[in-house]
Amino acid sequence: MQIVTVVLGAFLIWLTLSPGPGRGRIVAVGLAVSWLSVAYAFHIERFATIHFAAWIFAWLFVVQAALLFWVGVVQNKIQFTSGMNIANRMGLGLAIFAVFLQALIERLAGRAWSEVDVFALMPDPTVIATFGFLLMMAGPTSWKLLIIPILWSTISAAMSWTMGAYENLVTSGAGVLTFAIATWQSLRPA
Repeated sequence: MQIVTVVLGAFLIWLTLSPGPGRGRIVAVGLAVSWLSVAYAFHIERFATIHFAAWIFAWLFVVQAALLFWVGVVQNKIQFTSGMNIANRMGLGLAIFAVFLQALIERLAGRAWSEVDVFALMPDPTVIATFGFLLMMAGPTSWKLLIIPILWSTISAAMSWTMGAYENLVTSGAGVLTFAIATWQSLRPA
């Protein structure tokens, strides 16, 4: 399943780099499906057995999937441009890290392929990739699409800190970076 999600992530990145009609909608559907996948495959199937709040987290991921679908497909407000500004480049870097590099780094560090954090199957790489795709959007990043990912990056940081898994703080770093860029975009004169 990991290979399928990496291919999905690569396809979504390709769509953002070659914008055209309907591609924003396809990316929105891909991200929505990824958030739903994590809600079920991780939060309900795995995390609920050890954490009392896993069902709440699962519902947050379902809400994020619905928001992505609503804004990206129904309203058609997720668009990409061929020009790349600094925010778009930072977003591309985050998406590439989340889809390819995070799992590769974990694999090289000795984790089994079935245990690595992979986009569309685990929350942190899915959130980081979402930050990346949202920063690659044409125009300012949509705050309503950032609330739940930023909230998750805070929850993830608290859990990582408590467990001493400091390598997982990369998600909160991506959240801080995305928050800073989105704030800069919204304060910048048009």
